[in-house]
Amino acid sequence: ERELDGCTLQLGKSAGITIFHESVDHLRASVMPRFQAACDEHGWDLRLSMTWTCINADLSFMSKANGIRRLIDRLGVRKDELLGIGDTMSDLAIRQEVGRFACPSNAAEELKPHADDLAEAPEARGVLEILNTLTA
Repeated sequence: ERELDGCTLQLGKSAGITIFHESVDHLRASVMPRFQAACDEHGWDLRLSMTWTCINADLSFMSKANGIRRLIDRLGVRKDELLGIGDTMSDLAIRQEVGRFACPSNAAEELKPHADDLAEAPEARGVLEILNTLTA
């Protein structure tokens, strides 16, 4: 981790980095546009996505969809056997690779229309609510 302009830069991922700051508004209004401009200027092949708590920067050819396709190939499961859960627009890649997709109540409004199921509860409680419907 490294401190930079009030942000914490988390390295060590195999295909990306995460930037945290105590103010998500600062990340959204100041850091994200500057980071995007630097990517454009230098030709860095990164996909930037704003989450509820941080900015994720991933290699553009790596995605959650790639991971799900690898899981399908390795385990021999079918797409219609998989449930995905997401709360930000970067999770739309999950939706495209699974048979069912659900969101906790705090999910981005733009993502909710893509969900088959919406939990009444937010965050982890919403995820548990969704998972409990599988065993009911």
